[in-house]
Amino acid sequence: MGQRTQLAINVKFIDTKGKEHIEREVYHYQWGGYSNYMFESLIPLFINSRSYIFGVLNASKPEYRIEEYETTLKGNRYLNPKNWLRKNFINVASSSKNTETSNELEYYFKDRNINQISEEEFYNFALNYQDCNDGRIVVEILISAEKCYCKWNFLKNDGRSILEDLTKDVSEISKYWKLKDVRLEEFKKIIDFINFSSSVNDGETDIVKAEYDYEFFKKKFEKFEFKELKY
Repeated sequence: MGQRTQLAINVKFIDTKGKEHIEREVYHYQWGGYSNYMFESLIPLFINSRSYIFGVLNASKPEYRIEEYETTLKGNRYLNPKNWLRKNFINVASSSKNTETSNELEYYFKDRNINQISEEEFYNFALNYQDCNDGRIVVEILISAEKCYCKWNFLKNDGRSILEDLTKDVSEISKYWKLKDVRLEEFKKIIDFINFSSSVNDGETDIVKAEYDYEFFKKKFEKFEFKELKY
């Protein structure tokens, strides 16, 4: 039973030497459908994304800020000695309303954890091997000297293909869930707050924004074969 949904987070930080540091998780919400639980989890995640990305874009030389972020991964007594990728992009989305599912990977990948499998394998696990009946959210964050972004999309669960489940606009979510009256107003308010809290505006345009990006995920998923995972 339940209105079962998932939130899949894929974060990549590229250091000054070009090395990729990856942190991922898939959160399961037993009662995530027709509610704001999943979307509330996005708020601290997107606020942190805004802070780190703006730090790079606003630096006189982006590589200097990347080097600073890299130092904190290694540990620094003046800064946060813990893994800030995990703490600030994964753990912040954890709540009493969800549970991590990455431990289930041991059924499919005996010698690799969720950060070690390929991106295609991660999205295959997140989108095809979860107990889902009311949709799921995918979030992808990249932080590097050359490029930074935070992108997300809601996928329906209509039993069709992943590409067909992607939504082109946030308004499709409320239509898919058939929200109305008070629930619809609450949903609109939480989306407005997500947009507000995730962006930095210079008075004319958004310098930083958690972008709802159908085309980004469509192009990415079109390249994947999503082969069956074996026990």
